[in-house]
Amino acid sequence: MNGRSPLLASLAVLCLLPAALVAQVDWYCATGSAPWSRRHGHACVIRRDTLWLLGGNAYGGARNDVWCSADGIDWTRVTDNAGWAQRGVHCSVVFHDSLWVLGGRTSGSTWENDVWKSGDGANWEQVTSSAGWSDRNQHQALVFDDKMWVLGGYGDGQDYNDVWYSENGADWIQSTPSAAWHQRGGHSAVVFDGRLWVMGGYDGTLVYNDVWSSTNGSEWVLASDSAPWPARDQLKSVAFDSLMWIMGGIANGNEANDVWYSADGAEWTMATDSAGWADRSFHAAVAGEDRIWVLGGFDGGNYYNDVWFYGLPTGIGNGDRPASPRVAFESAEPNPCAGDVRIVYCLTQTMTAKVSVRDGSGREVVTLASGRQGAGRHQVCWNGRDRSGRGAPAGVYFVCLEGGGLRAVVQTIRL
Repeated sequence: MNGRSPLLASLAVLCLLPAALVAQVDWYCATGSAPWSRRHGHACVIRRDTLWLLGGNAYGGARNDVWCSADGIDWTRVTDNAGWAQRGVHCSVVFHDSLWVLGGRTSGSTWENDVWKSGDGANWEQVTSSAGWSDRNQHQALVFDDKMWVLGGYGDGQDYNDVWYSENGADWIQSTPSAAWHQRGGHSAVVFDGRLWVMGGYDGTLVYNDVWSSTNGSEWVLASDSAPWPARDQLKSVAFDSLMWIMGGIANGNEANDVWYSADGAEWTMATDSAGWADRSFHAAVAGEDRIWVLGGFDGGNYYNDVWFYGLPTGIGNGDRPASPRVAFESAEPNPCAGDVRIVYCLTQTMTAKVSVRDGSGREVVTLASGRQGAGRHQVCWNGRDRSGRGAPAGVYFVCLEGGGLRAVVQTIRL
């Protein structure tokens, strides 16, 4: 697939949630372009207050690299070649302070049921080459009741609704061969309020928006057979701030970026119908003590490597918010161009900003925007003319963005 230019900088979009249920929270973009390649179907977990990203499908094929970050902005490549085969739509959990990788689909388009673990993300041990559950991807894995759990998924032309658990990753016990919820893959699962939860997904024919819970993995209770969020698969769910949250996925045949939350799985409230991050599926989402993170994904045509988070008003991390303003360009297209150039840029805070075009000698040709602008994504167009309305000659030009004492520049070629 042909992808557009990667996002080159951080964004920030403010989203207000109903104050009756949860405090005001903000969507922030930690980075619009992480050093790991744009991808989908990757896994992400939090271990020791650090984000870990593992594998996934990128341009050119599946990966088995491992990255970590303390803040979502600066990333360290732990290994470019973990012991497990390159794969996507696999699962990862943190269990007994180790990183685990379970199943998935390899670059050779085969499904796996192997289990791997690592204490440092670089050195991996294969716990089993063939777990009790069958080869699969688009499954879900959780840690609950001091056990690892695998729930449903798709493999070898078949969807599953079996549930398995293990205390060591090698020996697996089937909790049920057929849960009350229908066979499915691309669903989401979360541990919340002392229960396992399963919601959404796709069985090859039907797309679901039902919500189920269980205290033991074998007996399931229906919380809602039709939640108010549109039926979808490839959604993500997390437990955060005493609520369950779902976000994104493929709904009504298209990628989405809506966010919903619930205290009981039956009643759901829409936090936003359009989060700051672009519509996407096959993304990763994980929640820490005071943040929800959304990382990468696929919008139907493009892969992403941006990193977003929801932060509570009390602050993030050690109580600090990203206080330094950041300005950057997302795109300037088409390039080269003989007509209008569409320029998209991003501000992480409300500020006085200016967008201008300069020629190769640094002389200002025209000002495209100037004044007080809000945080988020903005767009202007240059029609190829200078401030007097005369057509600019062919050549190399520089679009300059200035604000908050910072500057970003992107080159465009005029034909």
